[in-house]
Amino acid sequence: MKRLLILTAAVIMATGLLGGCSSKGESKEGTKTQTVTILYPGDESDRMSEFMSNEFAEKMKEDLGIKVEMVYTPWDQYWEQKDIMLAAQEPIDLYWDGLPDLATIVNKKQAAVLNDLIDKYGQNLLKVLPEEQLKGATINGEVYGIPSAYAPSSGMFQMVCVRQDILEACGMTEIKTTEDLKLFAEKAKKLYPEMKGPADPIFKPLTRYFADEQLTWCANEDAVVYGDTTNKVYDYYETDAFKKVAQYNRQMYNEGLYSDDLTTKYNERDSRMQTGLYLWVEGSLGKENEVISSVKANAPDARLKSYILKPEEPRYIIATGGEVLCIPQTAPNPEGAMKFIDWL
Repeated sequence: MKRLLILTAAVIMATGLLGGCSSKGESKEGTKTQTVTILYPGDESDRMSEFMSNEFAEKMKEDLGIKVEMVYTPWDQYWEQKDIMLAAQEPIDLYWDGLPDLATIVNKKQAAVLNDLIDKYGQNLLKVLPEEQLKGATINGEVYGIPSAYAPSSGMFQMVCVRQDILEACGMTEIKTTEDLKLFAEKAKKLYPEMKGPADPIFKPLTRYFADEQLTWCANEDAVVYGDTTNKVYDYYETDAFKKVAQYNRQMYNEGLYSDDLTTKYNERDSRMQTGLYLWVEGSLGKENEVISSVKANAPDARLKSYILKPEEPRYIIATGGEVLCIPQTAPNPEGAMKFIDWL
């Protein structure tokens, strides 16, 4: 959750901000303060709760005259709970999801058309979010979501977030190559037999590492990629990069460094990492800040650090999707939600 809110804590922007419940209450001045309820995956730390209740609350009251409430759901339950809550028309004004899932979200009638709201309350948004980025959340000319980040290059899906404390205990200082990762897993298995190995096969960071050209995921979940050098569209599973990723992961599995859960329960990778019993998980910029509280709850001495493999190479943009903020059709306070997004 902290991805929107990391951007919130610095200028009060947010990389993982979202929260709330929609109700109305009386302010000290006697005017009504509207509540914006935001649904977001993850757990809230004590410091984040304090920040939301004090500095952030004052800023929202001063700038927008609203109260923001966050509703958190554990990562491994988020999408199921989101569907249940929206189907039950619970008072959710804003929620986070994956941009590649937007068509499914619209088909489920979980997102309102935002064109009019953007015209009325999103003028600051339009100043900083390029039109082509906004088109990524447009279906048949209607905008159904707001991409939560824009940048010419980012660490999305390209990094690996590791247990830095264990890495250093194994006599290593950093991760730059796939050989480094394998060596880390081998050493940790010997020194920390209670650990369960990696939490994630990190196929996208590995794809970037093994690819001969910049690859951009462009359609049909993760099946289609565009090659920046060849200017061709490929079936990802026919690329040399995928073959090398598969060979590497098969070697890791055959040597007992990967567990069955990595593939049979792939979507639980973040939950695994948060148990404090795993060595690494796929990361993006700020990933370590996002999950460290949960990891420390189970491993108090844990430290996390994110690395990009083969750092000397350009940081390829390998995902056109990313994340999206949606306002449900049943949102009690869609105007407040859009004002909040515009403020961000």
